[in-house]
Amino acid sequence: MNTLNLARINEQSPYEVWQTSEGDFNFQTDFNVLYKCNTNNNMATTTKRSATSFRLPVYLLEGLKAEAKRQHRSVNNLVEWFLHESLYNEPNAETLAAMAECRSGVELDELTEENIDNLEEYVKTL
Repeated sequence: MNTLNLARINEQSPYEVWQTSEGDFNFQTDFNVLYKCNTNNNMATTTKRSATSFRLPVYLLEGLKAEAKRQHRSVNNLVEWFLHESLYNEPNAETLAAMAECRSGVELDELTEENIDNLEEYVKTL
């Protein structure tokens, strides 16, 4: 029987993997899905899932398929990620303040032919 080397696993894994006192290996994805890998190499997620269906316009489904293919993901995974991002990723206070400033129109300069050169120079410094 091969023994799993935790250091080697962590070198290869995009996620931090840890070993429990029971000898199982766990890792958590960016989407807070916890995977438990027991010593029999069976994987089970602790996030309960439920099958559902949606009626979407054809153009929207085609767009999801194209984006999923571009990102090398399944459509299900992409939709789950979109939903998670929209429900649980709140902008921080600084970002919210910047968004409010942009929406208010206060202290915004109009882009004209005279100041376009300044903008181009500024962008080059980023």
